[in-house]
Amino acid sequence: MAAAEFQPCDDGLVEAVYDTVMRPQRWPDVLDRLAAHAGCLTATLIATESLAMTGWVGNAASSSAMASFFRDGWAASDPTLTRALAAGVTGFVGDHALFSRDEIDSLPLYRAFRRPGGLGWQAVTVIDATADRPVLLSVHRPYDRGPVAPEAIARLNRLRPDLARAVKLSAQFKREQAGAAVMALARLGLPAAALAADGRMQAANAAFRDLMPGLAEERSDRLGFVDAAVDRPFRDRIECGHVDRDAGGLTLPVPAAGGYTLMVHLAPLPATAQDVFGTARWLVICARMSDAGDVDPALLQTLFGLTPAEVRVARGLASGETLSGLAAHHGLGRETVRSQLKSVMLKTKTHRQADLVRLLTRMARLDWA
Repeated sequence: MAAAEFQPCDDGLVEAVYDTVMRPQRWPDVLDRLAAHAGCLTATLIATESLAMTGWVGNAASSSAMASFFRDGWAASDPTLTRALAAGVTGFVGDHALFSRDEIDSLPLYRAFRRPGGLGWQAVTVIDATADRPVLLSVHRPYDRGPVAPEAIARLNRLRPDLARAVKLSAQFKREQAGAAVMALARLGLPAAALAADGRMQAANAAFRDLMPGLAEERSDRLGFVDAAVDRPFRDRIECGHVDRDAGGLTLPVPAAGGYTLMVHLAPLPATAQDVFGTARWLVICARMSDAGDVDPALLQTLFGLTPAEVRVARGLASGETLSGLAAHHGLGRETVRSQLKSVMLKTKTHRQADLVRLLTRMARLDWA
């Protein structure tokens, strides 16, 4: 690789890397600059859980290929992570450190995906973000431009300590956010826990732990419920959500000591495409049945991330108002209210207005205080 292929030294790159800890939406720009820094065209971060690739963020040039990587099943068959872990990789390495020449020429991953997608050659490293959740960071260049050269890999390795610290800080920050969410629900008087995609408990408030082990138990593989009639659908929804990130929530009644019914609500946490470090995927919230007829706006904002305007639309529809009536009452155009409704349905994982009203009606019957 000729030196002219490299972009000049990017003096602000290290600062930009650390900026992603608080602003994960900056990762595409940082990865674009990282790719140019190494004379490559694309760069990606891939999150993993239990050796399975679960999410990614990349620069704009990688979008089409990476969407295909996950959509068409290449992520499930890519051995890069297991090869890198077995080799004890501690820095950036090129393809030939992980694959033989024959494999690079014959593996379908290279022939049918990487080369046609412009990812013919890569330099990759593994970063231990959290236990059992390493992150793959890689840069790529087209096959006809040849392998990533040693001097490019040396450039990347000089930046690797800063990249690794930023990734680890991002993961720690997301863990603390999960803890903050269950503490916020505690202030509303709600027992709550945050779960990983596979159902393992990441954080729980004291009120939820007080319900254990009579109601739920922390098993080796996931949170489980003592009542099998509750545990089975709970397990099925967790497994469905592990495959389908758009899977919606679930509400289950649990007979409790004292003659009352406790409702267990499993709610998916909203995630952005750039947020590959958030280990918590679900909130579990418990509440008693009640005759209350409305849902606390603060609860809708905490559970689903609704804006005040979206809360107003959701509560209005749940109380029987129409879109036209809401628009007239608040002095808004009907299309504005319709747009707010679409956002509410996206965040609550509901597909029809009737489903949204049904969800809010069930929530209104719970004693959240």
